[in-house]
Amino acid sequence: MTRVIDIKANTIDAAAGEILGILDGISKYERKIYFFGWCGLGASAALRVAAQRLKSLAAKGRKFDKVVHVDCTLWQSMRALQKAVAEELELPQSVMAIFDQHDEEDDFNGIDQGSRGVLLDVREEIFRKLASSTFVVFFHNGSNHYIDLYECGVPVTTFLSNKVVWTWGGGFHL
Repeated sequence: MTRVIDIKANTIDAAAGEILGILDGISKYERKIYFFGWCGLGASAALRVAAQRLKSLAAKGRKFDKVVHVDCTLWQSMRALQKAVAEELELPQSVMAIFDQHDEEDDFNGIDQGSRGVLLDVREEIFRKLASSTFVVFFHNGSNHYIDLYECGVPVTTFLSNKVVWTWGGGFHL
């Protein structure tokens, strides 16, 4: 079931506040929230502000253990998305080195950036880090298609009460 919530804010700051209010008020079964902004404008900025606010509140006993903010407005690849998630979660250097190793191999083999997929070892580490926590992901999808964050290791499933707040496109491109 999809529920449409109309945000009536007229500033980025007010929209971020309403997004956080919605996160506090929705049920555990409502996992994904799409924010369109004002005819597509301002959505990325509002998500950025909401994520920053929630991160500052996370240490003060909010309902989310982890707040993950991933801005892929300038889309590169699924691997770049996965690396952004891993960096945001501050995974150990031994895990981050896996990206460097595979990127070097792909560079040597002539595989372009846009074709690089997720790394299964990193996927497992991301899943392990998030599976036992309550989290919210703020995701700016700059690709031309729907992205399943589970493919990167983010466990957004029907039996967990984690949330994803996302927007499509965003930012100005020349």
